[in-house]
Amino acid sequence: GVKHLQELKEATKNGYECYILFAITMPSVVKVYPNRNTHPEFADEFESAVNNGVKAIYLPCEVMPDSVVAK
Repeated sequence: GVKHLQELKEATKNGYECYILFAITMPSVVKVYPNRNTHPEFADEFESAVNNGVKAIYLPCEVMPDSVVAK
């Protein structure tokens, strides 16, 4: 994940519009945050990427046995 965030951040600096998408499968959750306790490097890089123009999308989804549907 850290390498991908670094690549997205670099692409943004080069003029590309970049996104990271979080598919949220729990109905009561509306936003997610990196778990700094378990992966501080990812948390730092995520914050840096967003601060440098990478856009975070939080997409609620319904998971069924044969499909995933965005809401």
